[in-house]
Amino acid sequence: MKNVMINERIKREVIRFQKSEITEHVIYKKLAKCTKDPHNKRVLNQLSEEEKSHYDLLKKYSNTEVK
Repeated sequence: MKNVMINERIKREVIRFQKSEITEHVIYKKLAKCTKDPHNKRVLNQLSEEEKSHYDLLKKYSNTEVK
């Protein structure tokens, strides 16, 4: 997918969503590290990766790296 031009208002919203997605990615990853049950660990890691993929998709629209 090519980088897409969007107006500033929409870009701010996309960045807000991006921040949420990357935060959720980190939270799920940390929870997975503390979880002993293998099934729960796997589910949390999967959720973490899904949130990261959402972040990566949004980054293509905002052209911005957020933390």
